[in-house]
Amino acid sequence: MLYRTLEWVCMLAAAVAFCYSLPALIRRPTSATVALSLYYLSSALSYLAGLEPFVPYLATVLGSSSTVYLAAAGLMISLTVAQQVVLSHWSHPPAAARRHSRRLLLAYGALLAGLLLLLPSGTNPATVPTSKEGQGAFTLLLVGCYFLGCGVGQWETVRLSLRYANLAERPWLRRGMWTVVAGAVLVLTYCALRLIEVIGVSMSFSVGRWDTLRWLSGDIGSFLEIVGWTVPAWGPRLSAARRWASAYRQYRRLRPLWEALYRATPDIALDPPGRLAQRMPPRDLELGLYRRVIEIQDGWMALRPYTCPAVAAAARRNLEGRRLPAGRRRAMEEALILRATLRAKDAGAAPPFGPRSGCAPPAPAGRHEESGHHEEPGRHGEEEHCGETAWLVAVAEAFAALKPASPRTSRDAASRPGTGPPAASDSTVRQ
Repeated sequence: MLYRTLEWVCMLAAAVAFCYSLPALIRRPTSATVALSLYYLSSALSYLAGLEPFVPYLATVLGSSSTVYLAAAGLMISLTVAQQVVLSHWSHPPAAARRHSRRLLLAYGALLAGLLLLLPSGTNPATVPTSKEGQGAFTLLLVGCYFLGCGVGQWETVRLSLRYANLAERPWLRRGMWTVVAGAVLVLTYCALRLIEVIGVSMSFSVGRWDTLRWLSGDIGSFLEIVGWTVPAWGPRLSAARRWASAYRQYRRLRPLWEALYRATPDIALDPPGRLAQRMPPRDLELGLYRRVIEIQDGWMALRPYTCPAVAAAARRNLEGRRLPAGRRRAMEEALILRATLRAKDAGAAPPFGPRSGCAPPAPAGRHEESGHHEEPGRHGEEEHCGETAWLVAVAEAFAALKPASPRTSRDAASRPGTGPPAASDSTVRQ
């Protein structure tokens, strides 16, 4: 049951991979893309020819079950050659790749011609005949050559995949090549066990106890090879989806901090969003996240006149005795300062200090504060932008963890002119 399930999985995976490769084949039919599509198609058809529900129908179409067996063996030879042709064109100059491909076609064409001699006897090249079946030494020799040729092809696939994995610069391409290597090693193990079985029949000893290992190595290896060849196509999309999900989490976690600053200074928003739009990801999430970071910092800068050293000192005192990591402590301190400053502005307190009072919000390196110009994150500032975003997310989470401000405290602070913003209270931090 397990073997049949693996065969169905391999056939479906190869068929999907073939359909996925068709657009690239139509757009740019190079030798490598043609060979890769041929590999997928040969893999799918070879498994289809071995599935019990399809064998009777195929035998009716092709004339006999012997023809089906021979066609399956030819498809195995075809996919073995196709892998090597792809890797040869990827890792060698065009002229050398063409010469190598011609030699492969001649060698494996001769092997396929030799297998045609098995057609009158009805022998399945994928199985090793036993002495009870009355098959002669010549039949064993042909079957042994078949598995030897497939094994040599898998060894070449391992060698060329390792070579190209060291040359490839794209991470997903390297991962795909290493997956192909792992699959080819397993299929090579299958071929080696088959050769040992051929030798065992000729020398009258049994290796039947290796049947499970043999079929598992062949099917799992084939599946890994199919996956490895497709990894460079879907791997980058997986990374893009992961980056999108990470950016969306950051975008959502920044929302409480952004909303508080937007209510205090609505001018920070380039395009004031509606209530529903605040909860939906923007069409260009990367740009939306960048704009949200800039708007938070603009709102923080607008609050500078309402900050004073006493607020920062009170926040540090309120956090004394708490066992917090250094980064978490600093984020909580900034959240307490920001909450106290927002309370002061909301209560109508007069700003007692100027922009250079010493309580400025954190400004990342490279940000043009004085001119108000914000440089788009590019190759040189990408790391700084990512670190800045992560820091603001930590502050936003600490800010969201604060309990709602007391209206009475805000009114009392506003009724005492000249006292500046109210100090951050320890009772406002959620435990």
